[in-house]
Amino acid sequence: MKAFSLNIPTKVIFGNGESQQSTGSAVASFGKKVLLTYGKESIKRTGTYSKIIDSLKAVGIDEITEFSGIKSNPSLSHLKEGIELARTKQIDVILAVGGGSVMDEAKGIAAGVFYDGEVWDFYSGQAAPQKALPVIAVPTDYSADAGIDALEQWFESIQSPTRLSAVNIPAEDIPSIAEDAINLGTVWGITDYTHENVVSILKSAV
Repeated sequence: MKAFSLNIPTKVIFGNGESQQSTGSAVASFGKKVLLTYGKESIKRTGTYSKIIDSLKAVGIDEITEFSGIKSNPSLSHLKEGIELARTKQIDVILAVGGGSVMDEAKGIAAGVFYDGEVWDFYSGQAAPQKALPVIAVPTDYSADAGIDALEQWFESIQSPTRLSAVNIPAEDIPSIAEDAINLGTVWGITDYTHENVVSILKSAV
């Protein structure tokens, strides 16, 4: 694989028990009013929910607004509900606990809070967020951490320079990098993207 330059301005805290030990302090650095987003009730059954709540309360955070029910491939109507709730509660920071869909909707809420127009404008490419609430993610799916790398963020995020990592890939290296990406994806069972798809995405990210 040829060399390229990658800048990922995302802080990652990794380690056994860190969801309980570090979440509260990480959230507190951004404020006291938290929007806790998650999907179904699985985080309660596994004990993750209670650890998160304990961590928040340990640092004096008790203004916790819950927003659950996020589905795989989040709906626009649910996203809008989250935006209105964050505005009403004057949320300081969003805490997303779950997989990729929970993180995706949290990002949409974060940007939508400060936008007067239709939030779908971000996804249709008609507008780009200029401001967003901070988002802290606690992945509960082993594959959800892929969201920290630039290309995954390109696929899934709202494509704003305030939210994306920067990637600088020499144009002549794109075909070989695309081939490497396809081969690696196949190992993990990802077969949705053709070589042409990946090349097009890489060219757009350069």
